[in-house]
Amino acid sequence: MMNTYTHLYERYRTGLYHYLLKGSGNRELAADLVQETFVRCMASYAESDVTPSLLYRIARNLFLDVVKREGRVRWEVEAEGVVNADQEQTLLVDEELRRVFKALSRISPEERDTLLLVISGDLSYREVASITGTSEANVKVRVHRARRHLRESLKKETRDGIYVDQPVHR
Repeated sequence: MMNTYTHLYERYRTGLYHYLLKGSGNRELAADLVQETFVRCMASYAESDVTPSLLYRIARNLFLDVVKREGRVRWEVEAEGVVNADQEQTLLVDEELRRVFKALSRISPEERDTLLLVISGDLSYREVASITGTSEANVKVRVHRARRHLRESLKKETRDGIYVDQPVHR
């Protein structure tokens, strides 16, 4: 039975992983949850019944279970390294990803989750609304607010990680 799910795994594992990584900031947890998502899916659904929405709903519910169980997922603010880049470039990219992870951790969980579902998966607003149990209009509002808050948070932070309330003049 596992072989029949191979193409589903190959098609959706990367998107699920990135969604869970961005949500948790923890590579190991994200990888574990992707595996558990497919295990649960295989145990409960026929391959023909599996949709992207279903996979993301299972992954999201598993992640929310971890958050409930542990009180709050400890953001390790990990960044994936860049393959075949020189060390300086890798460090710069990793630092920028850490800034984005920190900024993501500062927006509301609802906005963050909705934004990550939209940008990490091949999901329509309607599918995200189904997963989050809200309306399509609410998804659009959350995504707009999340992007605005993320942008504001990144603007407040300087390259040195110092937060400022006023513009920095040079």
